[in-house]
Amino acid sequence: MWSYGGLPRWLAALVFLPLLAYLAAFPAAFTALLHRVRVRRGPVAALAIAPCLWVGLEILRNYALTGFPWARLGLVLHGFPLLLQGAALAGVYGLSLVLMGVAVAGAALAGAVPRGAALRLAAAAACGVVIVAVWGGVRLAALEEEAREAAPGRRLRVACVQGNVAQAQKWEPGQAEAHLATHVRLSDQAYRDGAELVVWPESSLPMALRSQARMEAVVRDVARRAGRPLLVGSLDVRGGSPGGRAIYNSAFLLAPDGSIAGVYDKVHLVPFGEYVPAARWLWFVDSLVQEVGSLQAGAEGHPLTTRSLAAPLGVEICYEVVFPELSRRSVRLGAGLLVNLTNDAWFGETAAPYQHFAEAQVRAVEVGRYLVRAANTGVSGIVAPSGEVLATAPLGAQQVVAAEVVWRDARTPYVVVGDLVAWACVTLAAAVLVLPASRAPQAA
Repeated sequence: MWSYGGLPRWLAALVFLPLLAYLAAFPAAFTALLHRVRVRRGPVAALAIAPCLWVGLEILRNYALTGFPWARLGLVLHGFPLLLQGAALAGVYGLSLVLMGVAVAGAALAGAVPRGAALRLAAAAACGVVIVAVWGGVRLAALEEEAREAAPGRRLRVACVQGNVAQAQKWEPGQAEAHLATHVRLSDQAYRDGAELVVWPESSLPMALRSQARMEAVVRDVARRAGRPLLVGSLDVRGGSPGGRAIYNSAFLLAPDGSIAGVYDKVHLVPFGEYVPAARWLWFVDSLVQEVGSLQAGAEGHPLTTRSLAAPLGVEICYEVVFPELSRRSVRLGAGLLVNLTNDAWFGETAAPYQHFAEAQVRAVEVGRYLVRAANTGVSGIVAPSGEVLATAPLGAQQVVAAEVVWRDARTPYVVVGDLVAWACVTLAAAVLVLPASRAPQAA
């Protein structure tokens, strides 16, 4: 907010505090509500309901005040392939449920409850881990065999262009030609190396694609020369209200002849990054979005396709990838491959770009699709439906990332049932909190 948004430090801190308070409210609510259960029903009941209470609050954080579900507990398992496959059963919330169950078992065995209750809680947690691990082993073996035997027509070589444009230079008019030339050069290289689809990051162009005819012609010519499709992240300016205009954060799919085959407009915008909520009252922070303008959210997203692709592309822009329901919706609409375009230059050299990439790994497993992630400064990469990273580029590198993916049409249990487990946790936790206790609480 200070480095790129143009706010004074004191005002940036003032605007940031409500976000911190919002995020802190959820673990605070967890501890307060858990204490309430302990007082009313005893420590055994409190530990038993803790996993459901935690998961219930996680899914509420996904939706409350437009939602900011970054880094749920289940994300921890992105580097543990066997257990990560549980996301295909119950989503990231199912992973959170298992991990919190293990935490509860640890607390119980450490003496929080009598030994008999502790052993029962530990046994329940162990059963959950074993079920997920067995499912994970079976799924990993099946995915490996499927990838090995996939027909040539279901294979596609995809490349991501990571231009590595610093955020401070991204919108400099004098740098526009150089930024465009970098993306064109890397794309030509990718096509020469056999890429059948090339993906550029979010807002990879230093202007709106259809606002400057010469630059638009250069981009179209990249796809036309290669005779292969190109997916480009760019702003798009279209007529809005009478006498006005609307600016969208969009992805353009260019057909092999250079024509625009489809456009996806970002549906879930970033508060204070792409628009100012309640701007009428918060006019003093409007400089936060001056670099790109106040953006308009798109209508319900839809997969993009062209004749040269075997199946539609499910597109997600930036932090849309942290919302499982968006990936799930794309797959239900027929997407055979997920593509995430992002610009993480805002984050600098922090943990955030790696956390963002981990979110993409979990989405790939949840919906059973290969996921291609093109990031401006990193982390770019291509992820298999198992969560395995097939290729990646380090943070801050200028390079092409390429790998072979397989079009898939199978639906995971999570795609079919959605967040049923998470909402069941909400219901169960609410019942324990609201319904009267049937007997006196058990002593610790």
